[in-house]
Amino acid sequence: MKSRRILLFALFTCVFALYGCVSSVSESASQRSLTVNIDKMTLKNVSDNSMLLPIRKDSVQKEDIMRVINGTYNDQPRVRNLGGQLSTKIAMEQVAKDYKKQVREKQKKLEEEKKKAEALKKQKEEEEASTFVGKLTTYGVDCYGCSFSNGRGSTATGIALDMYQGVQQADGSFQPGIKYGNYYVVAADPGIPMYSILKISNHGLSGSGISLDEPFYAIVLDRGGAIYGGHLDLYIGSESSGAVQHVLQTTPKVQIVRSGA
Repeated sequence: MKSRRILLFALFTCVFALYGCVSSVSESASQRSLTVNIDKMTLKNVSDNSMLLPIRKDSVQKEDIMRVINGTYNDQPRVRNLGGQLSTKIAMEQVAKDYKKQVREKQKKLEEEKKKAEALKKQKEEEEASTFVGKLTTYGVDCYGCSFSNGRGSTATGIALDMYQGVQQADGSFQPGIKYGNYYVVAADPGIPMYSILKISNHGLSGSGISLDEPFYAIVLDRGGAIYGGHLDLYIGSESSGAVQHVLQTTPKVQIVRSGA
């Protein structure tokens, strides 16, 4: 009887041990299967390469990212970090963080580009509105019909023009040449306020610092009986000085950079 009990106990022990072995083998096989399945996935770098995420369809991945962003993502995706350890939700949270950062940067860039485009459009519209096709002639202090004495005359604004000393400046002194400050002197139509600054291009003139291939800037200091519409008359000192000469017959383009003083 005792020996039968021993036999039954031994048999029970063997069965229990065998069950444990099978359970262990099954668990081990499951782990291996999980590892194999993960290893077969194509992995993608995330953020600073601290993690790797299985690549899925873009629509699914983006949907999951948005769920993480909205705080509704409760799944535990199995991913591996560079150390080979299984990670969980933190990987998707990092993807969501990177995604939000990229979206913010893209939105910021688009807003900057939009503002820049709007500014350029506004600038172009303002330039077009203040630009006209002109006619350009030259005159000297000794021109026919001009009032001058001893080589000196004056503009409609009272600025003295002297063939020998130059142009009177704001402080009363004379600057040699034909400029008022940094600007050439022109007579313009009454529709353009005195002291307006003009940018004149495609002018066909050369001399006294004016170059054919570059625009020059002038200030409206004078009027004239024959000066109206888009007609501008450029002061050159003396009529016979040849300080500025017409080299090409062109159609000048005039932009009002500043209207009035």
